[in-house]
Amino acid sequence: MNRILFFFVRIIAALVAVIASFTPLYRQNTAQLAKDKAWQKAHVEELAQQFAAGTMPQVNERDFFDGDLAAALADGLKFNELRYVATHNSYQNESVSELQMWYGIVSRVTFGAVPANGGEFQLGSLSRQLDGGVRSLEMDVETMKTGKKTSFVCLHSPVLDMTTNSYNFALALREIRLWSKAHPQHLPLTVIIEPKVAMLPLQNMDVFTLENANLLDALLKKALGSRLVTPGDVLRGYESFAQMRENDDWPTVQSLRGKVLVLLHSTLVTNSYIRQDQTLRTQAMFPMLNVRDANKPYAAFLLENDPEKLEAQRQALIETEKFIVRTRADSFGKPDETPRKAALRSGAQILSTDYPPLQGIESPFSFANGATLAR
Repeated sequence: MNRILFFFVRIIAALVAVIASFTPLYRQNTAQLAKDKAWQKAHVEELAQQFAAGTMPQVNERDFFDGDLAAALADGLKFNELRYVATHNSYQNESVSELQMWYGIVSRVTFGAVPANGGEFQLGSLSRQLDGGVRSLEMDVETMKTGKKTSFVCLHSPVLDMTTNSYNFALALREIRLWSKAHPQHLPLTVIIEPKVAMLPLQNMDVFTLENANLLDALLKKALGSRLVTPGDVLRGYESFAQMRENDDWPTVQSLRGKVLVLLHSTLVTNSYIRQDQTLRTQAMFPMLNVRDANKPYAAFLLENDPEKLEAQRQALIETEKFIVRTRADSFGKPDETPRKAALRSGAQILSTDYPPLQGIESPFSFANGATLAR
């Protein structure tokens, strides 16, 4: 009885501490967000100056590839045969100290089920990640509306966790395009956009609707220009992605060098986005569908975040049906070897991690020999 009473007292004390710290947390987040906005603007401007002067740091894809990249490309390596390390929540910075305190409290109450270090992110800027061999980024996008103007920002949570290296999504796209133009032979990049659909009456937030999805489409086409690969570009003369996959005819990696593909994470507006044009030829984004929708004619990219489930479906989805699949190798605070090994065995082409092999990151996830790219 005393143990049960102690447990409830512990929970109540933790809840009181969390509630009491909410106001200072929000103030700290707001102050840090202002700094993050200014930093992003200065950072992208510095990159633009480096690009104009030809002084942006250069990297070579063969340094990140597990094997002989030149031979693989000459052999006609197809896009669905290329596997690459992706970062999860690529925009996120280390959380403010008040939120890190929250993680500590919640971790104690849940006996470690929630990691105490959940706010200690180390990824750095998008260009730093790309310099380190990461070839897929994931961006959580919030829709903001001020008067008649709609914009998109990248945040993990507009109240609790607002630290970000890419608040202004248009500026983030500029950073990606600058990096791409400075590395014209880079292997194809994928950018996964996860729109947030819930509306909070805060900071001019708006619901992510089909209209907003179309505005996002227009922004992508304008910001990325000729570097953007659209569904129509990948389809070529095929009537559907199902037909393209049946013919085992994904474009070669060589043909996609220096290009960027944008994937729309599954959302409440995905079906409406597709219904506008089921061929997807006029769209900027490739819908990333759940496995249950693999039979759709427009299915090309699938989402299965449980690598052990995907491992059981590898032959059907990846080897036979020729889908490109994204899975999760880990989650922050839990670099567990079991899901990591399952992710590598699963055959997934896009392997998202919170621990990429970047300098200063402990317990990195990678292919053999620390590679971020493989076939």
